[in-house]
This record gives sequence, structure tokens and C-alpha cells, in this order.
Amino acid sequence: MRGSGFVVAALFATLVTSPAAAQAAGTFEFGAFGQATYFDNTLQFPQAKGGAGIHLGFFPARNWEVEGEGSFTPTPGPGDSKVYYIPLRARLLFNIPAGSHSALLIGAGYVHNEYRHDADFHDDGATALAGVRFGLNGLPSIRLTSYLDYIPSPANGAGDNLNWGIQVGLSFLSGERTSAAPEPARAEEPDSRQKPARIRCVRRRCRTRSAPQKPRRRRQPRPRRGRRTALGWLRRRLPRRRRRCRTAWWPPRSRTASAPRR
Repeated sequence: MRGSGFVVAALFATLVTSPAAAQAAGTFEFGAFGQATYFDNTLQFPQAKGGAGIHLGFFPARNWEVEGEGSFTPTPGPGDSKVYYIPLRARLLFNIPAGSHSALLIGAGYVHNEYRHDADFHDDGATALAGVRFGLNGLPSIRLTSYLDYIPSPANGAGDNLNWGIQVGLSFLSGERTSAAPEPARAEEPDSRQKPARIRCVRRRCRTRSAPQKPRRRRQPRPRRGRRTALGWLRRRLPRRRRRCRTAWWPPRSRTASAPRR
């Protein structure tokens, strides 16, 4: 009941709070979680035992995260024994952006299991993880994941072991972060020296728009007078005088050859 109440509260907080954006290179992630572990049947441990753990991650590239994780789960063993289950995991995670406010987590890696207290053995295997991270703006992110551990050669002598579980916790993200929606750039205010000229132009524009515009009068072409008209008149008159002079005085006639005048 307590675990289900925690999950409901986490989902409610996610709905009422705007989450953060996807992470860029150089971001660190640190978180704590509670988990419910389901052991392989060959181990003869009770199922759905609760535990706690921490994880630490680093983003060497955008959306890629290298993560280490450790947890502690006390559980009763066969008979009256008590066993401490301590898994240590190292994995590579890929964060798939799901919209602008959340991301899907998919990863795989290596797991080392330690069994302590009344038991003393360990085994190694492979691990896989899938889940989702709900980012919160200015608050820790909520992380819900499920893991699966495959042990090909377990210490109990069985063929193989499969342990899986569910984890719910909070993550703290720090470092470089790319915002989901970049803020619009503010327009630079004009210089105080340019403000009067701008106001003057606006006033002049308003004045020209509001005042009725008079129709423009076309200028009538002026008649050509003066020198050009006089020269043209002389050119028209001059050939006539020359023609008269040629007929009257050119070429000159000798008085001897000319007929006597009557």
C-alpha cells in the first residue's frame, strides 16, 4: 500500500509541474530510488521484497548516459536464515526524447550480485533496463524503471537465473541543459539620439496621411523664344539673299561684253 501511494503521488506531481528539457553533454545525474525485487525460483527467496538504492550517471554526449547503480535488499533465506542481496550494475543508457518534457530510457550493461549475512556467494551476468523519466522544472525528476538481470552461471548451481524488479525514485540533474523552447531574443531599444528623428518621421507620415492631398498641376511647356527662334529665322532668310546676290552680282560681268543699256 505504501509503494502504490508513492507511485500515485509521483505521477500527480508530474502532471501538475512542467518538466525539464532533454539533457546535453556534460550533465550529471544523481538519484535515489526504492525497488521491489523478484528473484529466480531456484534461489528460494520470497518475492516482491522491498529495498533501496542510489544511481549516478554522466552524459558524455547528448542523450547518451553512462550510469552506475547499487542497491540493498534484505530478504529471508531458506530456513531461518537472513540474506542481504546487494546488486552492483554498470550500464549505458540512451535517453529518447518523448515530446519536449519527458524521455524514454533504454540501456544494457553488466551486473555483479553479492549475497551476504547468512550467505556468502556472488555471481555475474548481464542486465537490461527500460523506463521513463519525467522532468520537473526546478525540482527533482521522477524516474520509473524496470530492470532484468540474466545470470548464465549462478552460484547456486542452477542452469541460469533471472532476477527482475521495479524501481521508482527521484533524480537530480545538474550541468549543461538545453531548454525546450528558447527564449525569443529581445529587440534592442533604439539609441536616445535616434528617437527624436524616428518620432519626427512618424509625425510627418501621419500628417501626410491625414491631410487631404491636392492634385498636382502639370506645368505647361513654355514656347521657345529668343536666340533659337531668331537664328532659325535668319537661316530661313539667308539663302534667299544669297540666291539673289548670285543672280544679280555673281559672277561679275565685264563692261565690254555687256550689252549697252537702253
